[in-house]
Amino acid sequence: PEANAYEFQSGGVVAMLEKLRHKFQDQRLVVEKEEMNAKANFEMLAQKLTDNIQEDKKRAAEKTATKAQRLDDAATAKGDLASTEATKAEDEKKLEETITACQAKSVEFEQNQVLRAEEVKAIEQASEILRSDEVSGTADKHLPALVQAASLVQLRGSDSPEDAQRRQRLTSFLEARAKTTGSRYLALIATHAGADPFAKVKTMIKDLIVKLMEQANSEADHKAYCDTELATNKQTREI
Repeated sequence: PEANAYEFQSGGVVAMLEKLRHKFQDQRLVVEKEEMNAKANFEMLAQKLTDNIQEDKKRAAEKTATKAQRLDDAATAKGDLASTEATKAEDEKKLEETITACQAKSVEFEQNQVLRAEEVKAIEQASEILRSDEVSGTADKHLPALVQAASLVQLRGSDSPEDAQRRQRLTSFLEARAKTTGSRYLALIATHAGADPFAKVKTMIKDLIVKLMEQANSEADHKAYCDTELATNKQTREI
């Protein structure tokens, strides 16, 4: 009976140990599973952190490059601004000079138009004197009697009395008109009219008419250009 009791107690211990073994195995499996899960989570977290670090480094590099580019762009823009301001100042100075010149030309044009009209009128009257066959009538119209008397003393020997009187009338008329208008062209014609043959004087008068017309057209074109530039500038400034 004692032996059976011992055997029964040993069996209980074995069963208990076997039960503990299974329990420990189950616990080990749970621990191993938890450890594997923890390891996997750690590796995932480590990879995520590594990726984040790399992304942060990439963004930092990009921001550094962007900052450097912006600094370079700012320096370039600053240089462009200085150049633009210098060009603007130069353009404004040129514009002011152009406006001043155009305004002066406009005033000069108006004055010259009056002078050209007077010159053309005087030359036409001089042509009438050259074409006139009525010596005394033209002389009474254009010269005082005392001037006519004085001029007869200075007649050129090669001229007939009628041509001499006509030359003197023409010269005195042109000199008077040149003095009144301030025209250097009329003064030049007057000088030649007192010394050159009538044929040459007539040619000079015709050439002078053409020259005066060309000058008037040139001045009109220049004034039109100035008027256009001033109008364009005014529109540009008003935009």
